[in-house]
Amino acid sequence: MRIRYSNRVLYIPLKVEGAHADSVIAFARHAGSAYAVAIATWLADSLLAGSNTGLPLVDAAHWGDTAVLLPEALASRGLFDWLSPNAPTSDGQRLFMRDALASMPVALLMEEEVPRV
Repeated sequence: MRIRYSNRVLYIPLKVEGAHADSVIAFARHAGSAYAVAIATWLADSLLAGSNTGLPLVDAAHWGDTAVLLPEALASRGLFDWLSPNAPTSDGQRLFMRDALASMPVALLMEEEVPRV
């Protein structure tokens, strides 16, 4: 994984750990003191087996201990999901997928201080 710069914006690939780490892709975007975190379900067919909803939404219980490791600067900040009413909380550095991806198969997390437009 590499850190990429684009017009003074820093893109940071985030490490994912846990039983289903290979089914999650995540990165942070950092500009100034603001962060955005993008998380998506990736190649999760085995986690969707037996799902009767017809949606590509993994049941929260299937994620188990799978978590994204947040940048140190975000460890104590409140986040909300720009795409859903979800507001997942971290246990310091780890953000569990059972919380972050409970409403949708993707999440775009912003800091609470960033206004919605």
